[in-house]
Amino acid sequence: MKRTAACGFVLASLFVSCPLLNSTTIIAFIGEDRILIATDAKSSISNSEGHFNHVKICKIYQSGDSYFAFQGFDQWDDINFTSSEIAKKNTMLTVEGRAEAFAREAKAPLLTALQFGYRVRNEGNNFPIYQALIGSPKYPLIALFVGMESGSSVFEEVKMVKVVDSHDRPIRIDTEIQNCPGNFCPPKGKLASFWLGETDAAKEEYSRMLARHDNPMKDLVATLRHLVETEIAAVPSTVGPPIAILEINKSGSRWVVGGECAKVTNTPKVKPEPRKAKSLR
Repeated sequence: MKRTAACGFVLASLFVSCPLLNSTTIIAFIGEDRILIATDAKSSISNSEGHFNHVKICKIYQSGDSYFAFQGFDQWDDINFTSSEIAKKNTMLTVEGRAEAFAREAKAPLLTALQFGYRVRNEGNNFPIYQALIGSPKYPLIALFVGMESGSSVFEEVKMVKVVDSHDRPIRIDTEIQNCPGNFCPPKGKLASFWLGETDAAKEEYSRMLARHDNPMKDLVATLRHLVETEIAAVPSTVGPPIAILEINKSGSRWVVGGECAKVTNTPKVKPEPRKAKSLR
């Protein structure tokens, strides 16, 4: 899904369009034959003054039988970088092949963006977008790819690693990968979980649920909805509704909760949302 905004500004003799950053909350529970991913919808896009406006987007993308979501630096038209467009290439590849192709192809434009932010900031520009780019954490971009292959869940998490020199200048992008089949398969009968972006409050709530002897696995959809709602309440400045929850199993895929993703035609048809679950607190 291509996202654009009517903005642009001249800086250091360059015309700069609006980068998009996903602070985001993405939580996924993955079993042997079932995948559930929940996300919020709030993203930050820089305006003509280099500050941030907030937009609502669908953060779960589909291409073929693969699905993917991103945390961090997501789009910058000037350097022809859009995470989802890179990921949608090579449509005949497996989940693993698509993820590793993304890791290779995203390195150069991501490094270009980080180096540009570093250079502009050092020229004295204090726009928040450049502070965010150069002050980005060790992982400026994380991508989660999932799907069903031969009746089993397949997933690969790609962490793009920022490598800097002694002056904190980005000089290289490395990758760290967790996958199944591979190095991160859960024990039989257990779930793999992924917590991307703003998830501190959700993790704390999940721990409290376990300590109260609640059974978070009894209703994973209600649990995921509750955890994302918890994060929205904790950090509304960077995480916001509506929530979307996608389920993938041997029978196919469906939006259990449509959220902003219900408006996207390149995704599964939305079934009616269930009635709001009672509070799990």
